[in-house]
Amino acid sequence: HQLGLGHHVILRYLDWVAHAFTGDLGYSFSTREPVTSMIIQSLTPTLTLMVIATAILLPLGFAIGYVVGVNPG
Repeated sequence: HQLGLGHHVILRYLDWVAHAFTGDLGYSFSTREPVTSMIIQSLTPTLTLMVIATAILLPLGFAIGYVVGVNPG
């Protein structure tokens, strides 16, 4: 009853979408923590990894593109 499982699927989805627009993504079934805080905790390592990968791969991609472009065939 607390999860609203007695309501129709469409109504539950529309309720979730309305809450998601305000930043309330609900609670995790397994940990009972707010999903928004779980996402925020994971955001810092994810963004760090993204920046490091971009810093490595962007110059590497330009270098490979230059070598391929300069050497025909």
